[in-house]
Amino acid sequence: SRGLGDVYKRQLYAKGSGEGQAYVYWQCSVERDILDNSQTNAEAARGALQQLRKLLDTDWFKNYYEDKDGIYENDVIGKSELGDYSTMRDFYTTDCTWYRHENGLTK
Repeated sequence: SRGLGDVYKRQLYAKGSGEGQAYVYWQCSVERDILDNSQTNAEAARGALQQLRKLLDTDWFKNYYEDKDGIYENDVIGKSELGDYSTMRDFYTTDCTWYRHENGLTK
């Protein structure tokens, strides 16, 4: 028999929510790597930026990430590729709260 907990879980987690959570976790971890290396290891930061750019081609990003104006691609990734990490730092601060909490990070 199915209990109330099973019904609650079906309502709590929409289709694809686990995939989305995994992508957000990956996105935040790569952003953290970029920001940590931006001042000390430009080559590592560039390599991580190349990995982050691949996010734009995923079905998850195209279907679920609301970026109609291309802000994530142009301002977060694009500006970072030119050495301006301020927008990425803002996005990391606001969008990665859950990731930072899960990993005991304060920055």
